[in-house]
Amino acid sequence: MKIRPICIVCLISRAYRVVERFTDNEELGLRALKEVLEALNREINHGDNPFHLVPAYLGTVRERTLKKALSLEDPFLSVKKESNAAAMKALPGVLAKMDSKEGLDRFREACIAAVAGNTIEFDVLGREFSLDQLYGNIERAEGELVIDDTQTLYDAANGSKTLYLTDNAGEIVFDTILVRELQRAGAKVTVAVKEKPVMNDATMIDALEVNMDEVADKLITTGADTVGLFLQECSQEFLKEYEAADVIVAKGMGNFESMTEYEHPCDVYFLLRTKCTPVAECIGVPRERNVVLRLPAGRKLKC
Repeated sequence: MKIRPICIVCLISRAYRVVERFTDNEELGLRALKEVLEALNREINHGDNPFHLVPAYLGTVRERTLKKALSLEDPFLSVKKESNAAAMKALPGVLAKMDSKEGLDRFREACIAAVAGNTIEFDVLGREFSLDQLYGNIERAEGELVIDDTQTLYDAANGSKTLYLTDNAGEIVFDTILVRELQRAGAKVTVAVKEKPVMNDATMIDALEVNMDEVADKLITTGADTVGLFLQECSQEFLKEYEAADVIVAKGMGNFESMTEYEHPCDVYFLLRTKCTPVAECIGVPRERNVVLRLPAGRKLKC
């Protein structure tokens, strides 16, 4: 997926939010934002990377620039811990709702919960989110599911090697539910989190905090700190799992923005909330809706 004009505004807005949150020093803040603008300008106008017009790639450039300029290792550490705690409190209610269901119905509930978890996102332009909204988002999630390829994912899981790409902290709590249901459907599931902090994305610390290591058949990192997935930055360990996968489950908008630029060797299932207009328009649904969308093997999305 390529950037739209509004993406530029969002990229800069998110940079400002970070500066505003982490420094009262105006000189430092201005210098950090200047460095972000210069880095984005280089990539957009002169970048030789084939992904230089992909929002997630530019988001990666922004985050790396900000962390260096502000000397921040993990800017969203406290937010991630709060997100994990809030999601853990909501977990029993989600599991109770699934108790009476079996087969596809139970699997679908797990997919809906995993997508509801993707509502946890901060600093998106024109969107305010607080963890107090999480319960309501879970309750409304099924009614807001506008693309539903859960049946095909359920069928594909049987006997498969499934690679599961997480997105945000907090959300990863609900990912444990879907990983279990993929296993129940017959899949061996490798879960991949980010190698190092980027925004509020889940890292190994978050995965261990929510006991994903006790759920997944294998738990690894992508080997990178990118927003979304860019294969040229991934580790050999990750690439081996990617190439061996029969099914890929990819959470969130960053993975959608980046992975739609590739022709993948197997079907990819995007589970996400359309939190911004460009992603919603690319998929062809309204903003603030939930989707479980299959991208067939070998196919890119042109948008």
